[in-house]
Amino acid sequence: MQFSLKSTLWYPQYKIWKKSSAARQNGALPPGVKLAKDLKPEKFGANRDYRNRRDAYLLRPETVESVFIMWRVTGDEVWRERGYEIFKAIERHTKTEYGYASVSGVDKEEPLKQNSMPSYFLAETLKYLWLLFRDNDNRYDLDKIVFNTEAHPLPIFTWRKDEIEQFKIPT
Repeated sequence: MQFSLKSTLWYPQYKIWKKSSAARQNGALPPGVKLAKDLKPEKFGANRDYRNRRDAYLLRPETVESVFIMWRVTGDEVWRERGYEIFKAIERHTKTEYGYASVSGVDKEEPLKQNSMPSYFLAETLKYLWLLFRDNDNRYDLDKIVFNTEAHPLPIFTWRKDEIEQFKIPT
């Protein structure tokens, strides 16, 4: 199958693939997509199918949160392995004498540390890493709780039978 060379970005290639007969083959994966077990994190270099719009890591939790959710949903240990690589990178590149620092120049071997450690790093990023490596004791069952934007577990609300009747809630 021939794909356009006009764009090296993944999404335009995906749209072309989706319209092709290759997309309808049983078990077919889009170009550039591999099963999680086959992926290996790439270090520095230009052999990626993405580019950084911003070369900074501000200690944000979203990636670690996604890795945690993927591990809990799939049970695939590859997500814990990815989380551990993220943890090691955080330790190696952002740790300071008194805490952790946001960094710029993430594509460089030694990113530049900023004089900033946002509170969400402790409240969210490290919490998701802790949850990722915590033994699965079902205390945080994702069918029974949801994490709010600050990574606090909240029970999923359900109506009791008497409330359904009292408030005439359709079921």
